[in-house]
Amino acid sequence: MLKQITILAILAVTLGIAPTVRAAEALPNLIVTQFYVPAVSQYAGSPFNGQDIRVKVENIGLGTAVSARLDLVIIDASGTAVCVGRGKNLGEMPAYDTREDTFTRYEFIECPALAAGNYTLSAVADRGAAVAESSESDNSKTIATTVNEAGAGVALSALTASVSSASSQTVKIGYHVSQPTNDSRVEYAAESFYDELGTFDVNQSTTNFNSADYSAAITVSPEVPYRYRAVVGSSNAQTDSRIFILMKEVTSSVLAFTDLAEITELKDTSARLTWRTTQAAQATFTYEANNVNVNGVTAKTVSFAEAADIQSVTIADLTPDTKYYFKITAGSGAAAVSFTSFFNTNKAMYALPTPTVITTEPGETVIVTEPETPAIICDFATPGSLIKTADTPAVYYYGNDCKAYVFPNEKTYFTWYDDFSNVAVIPDASMAQISLGGNVTYRPGVKMVKMESSPNVYIVAKGGKLHLVKDEAQAAALYGSDWNKKIDDVVPAFFTDYEVGAPVTDVSEFAPEVLKAEAVDINTDKGL
Repeated sequence: MLKQITILAILAVTLGIAPTVRAAEALPNLIVTQFYVPAVSQYAGSPFNGQDIRVKVENIGLGTAVSARLDLVIIDASGTAVCVGRGKNLGEMPAYDTREDTFTRYEFIECPALAAGNYTLSAVADRGAAVAESSESDNSKTIATTVNEAGAGVALSALTASVSSASSQTVKIGYHVSQPTNDSRVEYAAESFYDELGTFDVNQSTTNFNSADYSAAITVSPEVPYRYRAVVGSSNAQTDSRIFILMKEVTSSVLAFTDLAEITELKDTSARLTWRTTQAAQATFTYEANNVNVNGVTAKTVSFAEAADIQSVTIADLTPDTKYYFKITAGSGAAAVSFTSFFNTNKAMYALPTPTVITTEPGETVIVTEPETPAIICDFATPGSLIKTADTPAVYYYGNDCKAYVFPNEKTYFTWYDDFSNVAVIPDASMAQISLGGNVTYRPGVKMVKMESSPNVYIVAKGGKLHLVKDEAQAAALYGSDWNKKIDDVVPAFFTDYEVGAPVTDVSEFAPEVLKAEAVDINTDKGL
């Protein structure tokens, strides 16, 4: 028996009813995901006054649904099915396929003209055999609506709102009805994006019935999602449910850094850094080479006497290819705040020697030695360093070829490094000019790998070359009795970063310590 579930969607007509969501493992292949229902005023008389009702069905299972079928049942307040939509044959639906079909007034059987009152629509999707035409059907999604001969035709629109503190705010919601009324209101409820929390709270009723435009004020908290709707008339005709969130603008009275310092320019002998604080403050910038405490005799300090919330400093006469630690302090006394970080200067730019002019006498032999070919100049970071930008989580290895090699996941990263303490933040503009070199592969000798869809286990050697481990004896000889805990799955998308070589024959050639020694860093591993 297929389990009944609810898929969160904004329905054209809703009472905010939230059936219980069953366990994920009980999901059927086919689910009804959405209704497209005409306006409330169109429901009077013969079923839905000729308005079409469209239903969307999705196959979320892994298998193919054979002879998929769709029914639509209209149920009155007593639970009796007063109308049944003719079965729709949706045909064969592969996994993740989506279908829509339309029910018109002519496709209902045993359906009299509907009197004013509350009715429930129940859409049913089935994978094969016919579905029982009853009020409680498997795999159904229901919505409630009202047949109202007068037809209020409510339309709702939200007004803009903002919040500047953590306190509650009063928000004005405006809406329009097709005719004046003295019986309309706004209802709302706090909500999670995953679970509806309780029923709607009724807000004030409208008393001005000389207009068709109304508004109501509701009190809400910032950073909380709310559902709201307008309701009008004694029949409770209503709009669809909408969602809004008030975002909180932080205006802090506490001095703090809003983010880490941004390195806006980095060269071999100079650097420029910018930082921001929550309020204007005086600041000092102290820096020193190779001293994490930034308190040695070679430490230098730049002071900012003028208070500001954005400060920048340019420091020159730096040593190429050197790690510099810096400490920024904002404010003074007990309110002062500070943080320490570092950057690496680039390697020295290669400069061609000044040409030497040689004057020779007839018959004299001169031997000219050519200067060495200049090395590749990397302008944006020090080769062999770890880099990232401030706004993205991706970490890159900056290779000797001045290209960035991305770590596809943390598992790969932690085969090379123990933590993220040596990752340098560089400007977005600099990162945009660095060419991508590809993905970093697992460090040889740390873990064995396998593809998710295959039982084969491989040793990782230099250059991302894989060697098949033939049996448990080989695995245990290389990685010990707990060898099966030293295997990582590699998703197929990243498996193409590796090259499969010859199977392991002599385990001594693939001892973990030997493999690690052959790839002391990523430059060596990739032969850069």
